[in-house]
Amino acid sequence: MTLIPRVALSFVSPWGKFGQAYVAHDQLCEYLSITVDGTPVTISRTKCDSLLYVALDVLGATQMEITMVAGAVELYRNVSQVNLRSNSVIKRSLESTWM
Repeated sequence: MTLIPRVALSFVSPWGKFGQAYVAHDQLCEYLSITVDGTPVTISRTKCDSLLYVALDVLGATQMEITMVAGAVELYRNVSQVNLRSNSVIKRSLESTWM
């Protein structure tokens, strides 16, 4: 399940041809880490979001679609002041018991 802010769901579908980009972005938000040459590297939330835009471009999104997604993502990031990874001990515990 992707974590697209509700306000953006009117413009951006969490399903379809860009779903892979959204899922990759959600995973990056979980850990804010990428692996480079076998070594984990911490990235910022801003870098994480920019990788979403690159993925959308690679998947064939138009500039208008990327702009709409970027607007929604950046508005959410700025309003919510999210800058930490979304993974936590409590979250992992809840997810591991969820069926």
